[in-house]
Amino acid sequence: MTSTKQDGNKKYKFTGAIKYKFGRTLHQIISLRDFGNVKKGEIGGWIEKESNLSHQGKCWVSENGHVSGNGRVSENGHVSGNGRVSEKGWVFGNGWVYGSTHICGDVCLKEVICSRFTFKTDKQVKLWLQKEKEFEDAQ
Repeated sequence: MTSTKQDGNKKYKFTGAIKYKFGRTLHQIISLRDFGNVKKGEIGGWIEKESNLSHQGKCWVSENGHVSGNGRVSENGHVSGNGRVSEKGWVFGNGWVYGSTHICGDVCLKEVICSRFTFKTDKQVKLWLQKEKEFEDAQ
């Protein structure tokens, strides 16, 4: 990565480590400064390109989490574990994707934490939330 005058605003850079997953080239990231719960120098997860993870807010991709295609993470969104965001998936607000969850298609995940599902539409997320609430109410 070449240094530019704008690097002072960046919160991460590519480490140089790459891996190939689902037909994509993913780059591991490292934080350049402290923000949220992330400390400067912390090794992060994997993204395909800088547009996948905002340099603003407290959003982060950690562990083996990865974001590719037109997937994006912004605001306070977080992807960790083996969580994946791809296609037009968007994790923002306080959304957190972890475990084996895959956010893809046209899904926007804002205030939801999920750990083991694949969501391809917002309708699927809403139905899942409704069922979770019904389950909690029955307890």
